[in-house]
Amino acid sequence: MSYTKYNKPFLTENELIDFLKSKSLKFKNEKFAEKTLKNITYYRLKSYFIPFLNKNNEFHNAYFEDIENLYRFDEELRTLLFNIVGKIEIKLRSKINYTITNFTQDPFWYLDENLFSSKIQHKAILNKISTTFINSNEDYVKHFKEKIYQ
Repeated sequence: MSYTKYNKPFLTENELIDFLKSKSLKFKNEKFAEKTLKNITYYRLKSYFIPFLNKNNEFHNAYFEDIENLYRFDEELRTLLFNIVGKIEIKLRSKINYTITNFTQDPFWYLDENLFSSKIQHKAILNKISTTFINSNEDYVKHFKEKIYQ
């Protein structure tokens, strides 16, 4: 595989603002835009430009602050969704663990390779569990290491 040489020059935040102005983007506060471009970067914000561009690839009656607001909304939405997905994951794993433990009557069912369709996948799962356990500093893991696992 070959790559084409990246030939776009580095632009400072002020040069990026000038470039965006040349594309008809408006600014309510250029100092704010400069700080935002420094902290978020142009390339991270670039995908948020799309709804504000016209067919000529210029901004149509848009302000930088509108784009930054869209970015912040997306950031907040992502945070909320990850929080919800995390809770769903914990509940799902708990239900799976409860169901299999109840069925096998073995709280360490995941150590039984006969419960898995692939011995290779089972070894990979055990390696991941082992690595996570060894590297964990969670209180419950410390307790388990001190009281149960020796």
